[in-house]
Amino acid sequence: MAADIVQGLTGSADGIDKLKGALDKQLLPNLFRLVPAADADLSRAALVSLVNLSQVWFAHIAYHLFICADRANKSRQSWRSSRE
Repeated sequence: MAADIVQGLTGSADGIDKLKGALDKQLLPNLFRLVPAADADLSRAALVSLVNLSQVWFAHIAYHLFICADRANKSRQSWRSSRE
């Protein structure tokens, strides 16, 4: 079943890398359509995939926020050093 394959791929960073090209255009809308499926196993596989993808997305955002904060901190330190 395709939802099971996607569920397996979203369980690892390598698997998500393989899915990146299809995320926005095909994968996410199709996963959301499967959530209210009559088949409980199919809905569960879609939900697990969506949760896995959201965790990766949040980790990605947190990483970029950390990088921005680190750059701002270094810039602030450099500015302070130049004023002394």
